[in-house]
Amino acid sequence: MDRDCLLVIDQVDAVSDSSGRSGRIRELMFQLISESRFFPRMRVVVACRSYDLNHDSRLKGLVAAPDTTLVTLEPLNWTGQLVVTLGMRKSPGGILEVARRERAHRLAPCRLF
Repeated sequence: MDRDCLLVIDQVDAVSDSSGRSGRIRELMFQLISESRFFPRMRVVVACRSYDLNHDSRLKGLVAAPDTTLVTLEPLNWTGQLVVTLGMRKSPGGILEVARRERAHRLAPCRLF
């Protein structure tokens, strides 16, 4: 049976030009992405930091492709999104206080849990 499918490649920045890591793994990843075009019911999600996207010529090439949609994640809103998502309760002094460093860390969409 022919079905829709999704391939997720996360942390692509780990093999970007700026990472200095293995070119072999990088080539394999780009080959996998290229070959995915032979499967019309497959969608590919590639996740990386914006720095690497802006400074890696091959990643820029992925974004420039006509079948690509770029999605930029913005920091989450503390009271409107994150407190609700994590199920934090109100304390007598207001919203449960979290250390400033922890709060900044949690605002990145990739670090919810």
